[in-house]
Amino acid sequence: MVPLIVLILINSALNEPGSVPSALWLTPDQIKTFADYLFNEKDYLRAAGEYERYLILSGKNNDPELLFIIGRCYRLANRPERARAYFAQIDDESLKDRAAYEIAESYFREGNYAQSINHIKTNGYADDSRFHPLMIKNLLFLKDFASARALAQRQPTGTQLDSITLATFRLSYRNPAVAGLLSTVIPGLGKGYSGRWSDALFSFAVIGITGFQAYDGFRRDGIRSTKGWIYGSMFLVFYIGDIYGSLVAAKQYNQNLTDRILSQVHSIENNNGVSP
Repeated sequence: MVPLIVLILINSALNEPGSVPSALWLTPDQIKTFADYLFNEKDYLRAAGEYERYLILSGKNNDPELLFIIGRCYRLANRPERARAYFAQIDDESLKDRAAYEIAESYFREGNYAQSINHIKTNGYADDSRFHPLMIKNLLFLKDFASARALAQRQPTGTQLDSITLATFRLSYRNPAVAGLLSTVIPGLGKGYSGRWSDALFSFAVIGITGFQAYDGFRRDGIRSTKGWIYGSMFLVFYIGDIYGSLVAAKQYNQNLTDRILSQVHSIENNNGVSP
């Protein structure tokens, strides 16, 4: 067996995945054996090339199981477009659902969440509970939390995804306009509202000190006060900057909340019984 693997390795190294082999003396069954070996070793791109070679030489161009495994190889090798091309050729009833799921999953992994949902719906799987975990994931990444919660409540997945999705109801976002208004009234307060209390205290101190120095300069020397104009200019810059910083802080606070939810979603593996 080892000599065979060595010979096939040499042959494979001389040919790019998907090309016509130069050593035609290898039998289709030997090529299939090597392809299986590469797949088990997680060398998915080369495995895809060997399976394609076997597909041609064996004459099984329409074998749904072969098409499916080649599609999986390309999907696992991060070649989604090639993967979808193979999955789309499968019309066998025993693999049709799994192929449809793989296509939707590939769109999800590309970050094309709307296209993933569209594929599920247009192919008649919107009411199929096996596709609901993927639907929920797509909705969460689209930040359509209300629709995700409704689906999770109507058809629980029985996984951690349910609790993560329902937890979005308790997310307490900060309103950037409110943050800006608070810092307009009391410098730094908008940053405190967004959870940045150390920044809030610093902004309050700096704006308070420069404002007081400007006031002191104008009080002593009137409108011609150099000190008043210097500190007044600094006060204005810091004051406006604090208001803008409060808007940014609120948006960043909201983004951090969302990122924490989505990072948990990423960690959940597919276990819906559609795709292996």
